[in-house]
Amino acid sequence: MPKKIVTIGFELADENIEQIKFSSKSSLMDWDIVLFKPNISDYIHNGYGGDNYQGKPCLGDDLSFRLKESCEHWRREIKEAVESGKTIFVFLNKLESVYVATGEMRTSGTGRNQKETRIVTEYSNYSSLPLPAKYVVSEGRKMNLNHIYKDILHDYWEVFEEKSFYNVYFPENLSGASIITKTGNKAVSLVLRGENSNGALMLLPDIEFEDNSFFESNESEEIFFSKEGQNFSSSLISAIVDIDKKLRSAGELTEMPDWAKADEFILEKERKLQHKLLVVETSVEKAQKEKEKVINELSESRKLRALLYETGKPLEAAVLLALETLGFSVKQVHNNNSEFDVVVESNEGRLIGEVEGKDNKAINITKLRQLSLNIHEDLDQEDVKSPAKGILFGNGYRLKKLEDRKELFTKKCITSAETTSIGLLATSDLYVMAKHFVDYPDNKFAKECRELLINKVGIIIPPILPPQDIMVKTEDKSDEK
Repeated sequence: MPKKIVTIGFELADENIEQIKFSSKSSLMDWDIVLFKPNISDYIHNGYGGDNYQGKPCLGDDLSFRLKESCEHWRREIKEAVESGKTIFVFLNKLESVYVATGEMRTSGTGRNQKETRIVTEYSNYSSLPLPAKYVVSEGRKMNLNHIYKDILHDYWEVFEEKSFYNVYFPENLSGASIITKTGNKAVSLVLRGENSNGALMLLPDIEFEDNSFFESNESEEIFFSKEGQNFSSSLISAIVDIDKKLRSAGELTEMPDWAKADEFILEKERKLQHKLLVVETSVEKAQKEKEKVINELSESRKLRALLYETGKPLEAAVLLALETLGFSVKQVHNNNSEFDVVVESNEGRLIGEVEGKDNKAINITKLRQLSLNIHEDLDQEDVKSPAKGILFGNGYRLKKLEDRKELFTKKCITSAETTSIGLLATSDLYVMAKHFVDYPDNKFAKECRELLINKVGIIIPPILPPQDIMVKTEDKSDEK
């Protein structure tokens, strides 16, 4: 039966090999062989806002959490997969070091001079690996096979020696050193076998997986693997499968039979360690539950941000949440005769809203017509004595950054809204109001927002926010490590 193989952190030109992202929460139990590269570039380059500390990227709280969660996930998965009999190949790419938030804050000063300093700590892509010893950052290409592992790695090294380079080395006396530097005999590759299984973790020097010759593009500028890239992938997989086979034949273990697990054969030291492990696992379970609780709370706290980028039902839910945050009593009307996106009321008045998001366009008059119909249908109900105020909540150009968005409502939409006494509110502006109230709870500000939504016709602009320096909350990100 063919081996099931997966790559993480990079791609190969083989449709039979699954590729998953470093940010994935996948289990490694589904595959026989895993090719892993601790690649955290997406966290640094795609979501990082540009802050630096001591010359290195300093990630915000959200990215810090996601990066640490991913690294902890893979570190745990790799260890468990090896102990379950899997073979994990790790290509030791360049060390990527960043500063991440610890979740701790330090407060200094009082009153208007009070500051909160975010405490950060250094972190790297190697945090995703269960490494057996400290490493030294050093780069080079001159390496030799350790004669002990010549039979296992000979065929691989014959093909990939010229393509390999190391980014770190380990102490030369470390057990499992399979490839060493030509000078100094420093270990740049390690074979770490499972303690109670035939699994193995093999740390290998890096290879340039994104060589320009491995890719081509067509007239439509679509990029795909070249013939050379396909040949490289085929050669690598063939060599990896060969190493896996030789590692297994060289380290075959007999599974402990059930009779040998009987209580009479358990050492007293083993019994104490089992008890100790039970205590640790109980502690881990408790910490995991607390972590899940915090994750759920964090997920809830992020829902308002859907106002910036969502559409459809998720955007409707975020609008309702924001209005409820500002003190409206919120409900949705779904019956046989009517379906309104938003119906809210407060002491200041009652309003009906429609919600619309557009990927790369402004909000047009279509939803405005629907909103006018909804207001009239609502007025037909026996318990409604006067027409509700109408608001069209729009998220135009939702896929663009806020600063790159054009006018969010068309001119025809604005003119019609003013004529029919309907308000137009960008969901990003609703987010500004709701966020400010969440960060700095102020009933007077919430009341001002409700009055604005009930009374303003046409484009609704959020009230001027009080200066943050009088709200006692500031942040200095460049102070502590």
